[in-house]
Amino acid sequence: MIELHIGDIIELRGQSWHIRDSDGLALRLKCLDDGSDLTLPVAMLLCDDSFVGPDASGPSIADQRLLDLATDEQRRDAEFWFEHLSGIKHAMEQPAQEQASSGTPIATVRERLSDKRSELRTRGRPVSMTTMWRKWQRFNTAGLLGCIDQRGMPGHVRLSGVHERVIVVLEMVKAHYVDKSTPTKKQILEIAERRLRDDNVPVPCRSSMYALLAALDRGEHTTGDATSRRSHANSPDRAFSKIVALYPGEEVQLDSTPLDAMALLPDGQPCRIDLAAGIDVATLSITAAILRPNACKTVDAIELWANSCIPQQMLPGWIENMTVARSYLSDRLSPQIDLDRALENKPIIDVRGVVVDRGKIFVTPVFERATELRGVHPRIAAPHQPTAKPHIERLLKTIGDDFVRWIPGYKGRSVSHRGRKPEKDTVWPLFVLQALLDEWVITVYQNRPHSGLHLTAAPRMQLSPNAMYRAMSEMAPTPVRTMTRDDWISLKPHAFRRINRYGVNLKNLVYNSESPRFHQMRRTKSLNSKQNGKWEVRYDPTNLMQIWVRDESLVFDSQGQRKVEDNGWIECRWVLADYATIPFGIDMVKAIRRDMSKKPTDKEVLTRAEQIHRQLLGGPSEPKPRPLSRAEASAGRANLARQELRGGPPAEVVAPGRSDDTPVAPVVQPTVGPIEPMRPMRLSEGW
Repeated sequence: MIELHIGDIIELRGQSWHIRDSDGLALRLKCLDDGSDLTLPVAMLLCDDSFVGPDASGPSIADQRLLDLATDEQRRDAEFWFEHLSGIKHAMEQPAQEQASSGTPIATVRERLSDKRSELRTRGRPVSMTTMWRKWQRFNTAGLLGCIDQRGMPGHVRLSGVHERVIVVLEMVKAHYVDKSTPTKKQILEIAERRLRDDNVPVPCRSSMYALLAALDRGEHTTGDATSRRSHANSPDRAFSKIVALYPGEEVQLDSTPLDAMALLPDGQPCRIDLAAGIDVATLSITAAILRPNACKTVDAIELWANSCIPQQMLPGWIENMTVARSYLSDRLSPQIDLDRALENKPIIDVRGVVVDRGKIFVTPVFERATELRGVHPRIAAPHQPTAKPHIERLLKTIGDDFVRWIPGYKGRSVSHRGRKPEKDTVWPLFVLQALLDEWVITVYQNRPHSGLHLTAAPRMQLSPNAMYRAMSEMAPTPVRTMTRDDWISLKPHAFRRINRYGVNLKNLVYNSESPRFHQMRRTKSLNSKQNGKWEVRYDPTNLMQIWVRDESLVFDSQGQRKVEDNGWIECRWVLADYATIPFGIDMVKAIRRDMSKKPTDKEVLTRAEQIHRQLLGGPSEPKPRPLSRAEASAGRANLARQELRGGPPAEVVAPGRSDDTPVAPVVQPTVGPIEPMRPMRLSEGW
């Protein structure tokens, strides 16, 4: 508390002022810098931002909390000393007034404290003279509060004589091990003591060093887990703020991580799987969650937000995968009626912004161009800052706790949590796990209340992602958009190639089309002069059986002016695609090329791809099959797993005004026979 008295020195408007007089309402001030006078009301003085009062010397109101925290014994002790010290003070003031005129010397403070000490000794409470002086000084400073024994109370700290350099050295040694392997406390102290001796600084005893090291701990996990220590060091040294999204799709966070689970590949070998997921910050809805063998690719990252605006049942190949998975686990999946009812309530989110980390599947030109094409604003988080996208990090942990732990093939987060041989368990195929994950997201996660979803009108009510989406859509309806076949093709990686007599050469594979328009484009140049007349080509990295060439031409409008007309995409098939039993992707071609140490021809690629698939799937034996290299076996297994999950592009929609004389075949629902559980896909039966 600041008290103003006549004679105090204060700071006002950058100058020093002396309080000369006061009438209770105004103060008369004298400037010590230029000698000017000023009369100022007390209220205006206290409201001035430049006002700096004198130092508070008396007891503070904030110290009154010590009376509430004191025990009964401490209160009785404080009242005892307050009574005796008050007697000393008032006994000195009374004789001083009477003897001031006569000039007779009065008793000093030391004499009266000595007399009081003797009196307390006779009462059976011996104290030292040092204690009497300490009690007297604190009584004159804080009154009753100064008489309380403050040992063990807030604000009372026993200060040690540790040199400041000791604390600095300990902090430096702790900071050195942020990115290193975990040290022991003894190791930290020995390094710190060696540095202190080199600087001629007195080193405290070992017990004091241990106590000081414990006092300096702020939860940095210096002697704990290395991952927790690095995560704490990367977090910003400030309070965390909350990310607020005003409407669904404003911010969608994407990330991928390896899962602590095993899946069965088509050749019967177990493999660790990778999860890529996206979450909408406004509603905490999962936009997509996909499983891939080994690691996710850039095309998988694009699907995370591209498929969010498409109903789940309209995704290519999703209904077929669910049908096959239901024949595998007819007693594990939800009834079809319940699944259809849950699909009706699943949000369709129009993504407007994404937040990603610096993973190589996100920081690529293909991903950037795909976001620009769809009008999505990408934001890249700072390096080693998982706190920049906390929602997706928490979602990955939720999927690991509520889904991965309950499936066969769970292998634990580390070796200490792993079973003896988890790969020997009954592991399910990858497409079955994908179906189970989709069902868990649709029926469980989207309908479960979350503690982080609240409405302003009902702050205590916890909402589910579906309920939050309905509530926000009433205030800010989301536009309905779906992806056409051209949009799906436009999101794929692109290249520029010439159209020769034999067709298009991409990745040393030849593609051709029987379209009359494609025949007219042979040996012609495109309208793109920056690419020297090469044509734009789009391809699917997971399925090189076909590519798409953009058809652009010059036409004359009604006024006779030439203009560029986009005629869509022309699909070109690989010349040997009809002879390939199983489609393959770009990883398979790279593995074959790396093993052959040259550019293979189309026939060599087909022959080697069939050999890889035949050996992995246990087909008819060859006379002397060449053993597969490690790269070929890994690429082959990943390709087989991806082909189970892949679907083709959306069906082409005929634009209004265009005629299509091709008869439309009736849609036939896929008929799936009984499937043996844990039986690899027998694609070699036709060989």
